[in-house]
Amino acid sequence: RSKKTGASKHYAFVEFEHGGIADIAASAMHGYLLFERLLEVRALAPSEVHPDTFKGADKKFRAIPWSTVAAKRQNRERTEQQEADRRKRYEQRNKRRMDSISAAGISYELKQPASK
Repeated sequence: RSKKTGASKHYAFVEFEHGGIADIAASAMHGYLLFERLLEVRALAPSEVHPDTFKGADKKFRAIPWSTVAAKRQNRERTEQQEADRRKRYEQRNKRRMDSISAAGISYELKQPASK
């Protein structure tokens, strides 16, 4: 599954105890139609398999709540210096924005947000 969305990546790895059984399964399932998709199956030699291929395979997938992570990052406590730097960047962006608006011949006054 995709770590970002939790959606299927549409590929899988299956581990067999015996190589002969893996070859039989691969030849039987190659080209099989499953959920409106043709399977492409092949057996890999043990040397082709990465050591971490099945790492974490015994755990249930849990989607990461990215909106919660972003909200916590946005709302975290900041030091005085971090807040001053943040305010300075905001003012620089706002000045560039207002300069481009003025250059377009538009008279506009933006209300400043309240400081903490």
